[in-house]
Amino acid sequence: MRKHCAGALAIGLLALCTLAGAKAAPYPTKPIKIISGVGVGGTFDIFIRALADDLTRKWGQAIVIEPRPSGNNVTATRACAEAVPDGYTLCSLSGENFVYPEFLVKDLGVNLRTDLTPIVNLFFNPQMLVVSADLKARDLSSVVQAAKTMPKSLAYTAPGPTGRLFMEDINRRFGLDIVNVPFRGGSDSLSNLLSGSIQFVFTGAANFAGLIEDKKVYPLVVDSETRLSAYPDVPTVRESGFSGAWVRNYLGLAGPRALPRDLVDRINAEVNSTMNDPAFRKRHLQDRGLLPANGSVKDFEDFLAVDRVDSENVVRDAHLPLQ
Repeated sequence: MRKHCAGALAIGLLALCTLAGAKAAPYPTKPIKIISGVGVGGTFDIFIRALADDLTRKWGQAIVIEPRPSGNNVTATRACAEAVPDGYTLCSLSGENFVYPEFLVKDLGVNLRTDLTPIVNLFFNPQMLVVSADLKARDLSSVVQAAKTMPKSLAYTAPGPTGRLFMEDINRRFGLDIVNVPFRGGSDSLSNLLSGSIQFVFTGAANFAGLIEDKKVYPLVVDSETRLSAYPDVPTVRESGFSGAWVRNYLGLAGPRALPRDLVDRINAEVNSTMNDPAFRKRHLQDRGLLPANGSVKDFEDFLAVDRVDSENVVRDAHLPLQ
C-alpha cells in the first residue's frame, strides 16, 4: 500500500512539474509575423507597426508586418485562419476583416466565428466625413447645395460600409447623386482627395488632423456618440439627422483557430501592458485621436458578438449585395 501511494505521489509530482514546465515555456523564441488586413500608410498600419516595435523590444524577437488588404477584405482573414496555431502568426484585423465579410462575401472560405481566436481589441477609431477645401463647402447644407448645382460631378469614398450608408442616406434624403468611388484604404482615399479626384472622404478622423490644421480639408460630421473634444464644433451623424444602423470602427488582434489559451492570455497581457504605458498611450493613441479599447479576451469576445448583430443590420439597411 505504501509503495502504491509513494508511486502515485511520484507520478503526481512528475505531472505537476511537467505542467509547471509547460506553463513556463518561453515565448517567443523566434520571429513573429503579424498579417495585417489594412493598407500601408494609414492610421491602422502606423499603429500596428508602433505596437510591433514595442513588443520587439520587450520580447527580443523581430515582429514582421505582412500587409494583405485586398480580396474583399478576406485575404488577411483567410491567411490568419489557415496559419499554424503556435503564436508565431498573429493578425491585426478591423471590423471589415473580422465581421463584415460574413454578410458581404458569398464564398468566404472561412468561418469568422470559429476559425479565428480573438486576443484583444486595440482601439476604436472615430470616423469623420471631410470635404476638400476646393469645394468651398463647410457644412452639410452647403454640400447639398453644391451637389444640386453640379449633378453627377461630385464623388466620395467611404472605406467602411457605415460611411457609405451615411452618404447614400444623404443622396436619398436630398435627391442627390454624389458618386461612390471605392479605394483600397485610408491612404489611397486621402491622396485622391488631395488630387481632386474625389471631393469627400469618410474614414478615420485621425487621418485628417494635419490636413484640417492646414485647411486643406474641412470636417463635416463625426460618427462618435458625442462630439470629439478636438473638434467640438463638428456635429455627430445623429445630430445631422441620420437614424440608420451604425457600428464603430476598430482594430483588433487575433490568431488562428485553436490557439492555446495560455498563449492567448499571455499575448493579451503583454499587449495590454504596452497600451497602458502612459507614454505609448499618449503618443500612439490619444495624440492620434484613437480611443483605447484594450481589455480582457472576454471583453473582446463580448464586443464581437454585439458587433456582428450591428454589422448585419448595417449591411441590410445599406442594401449591400453579396460579392
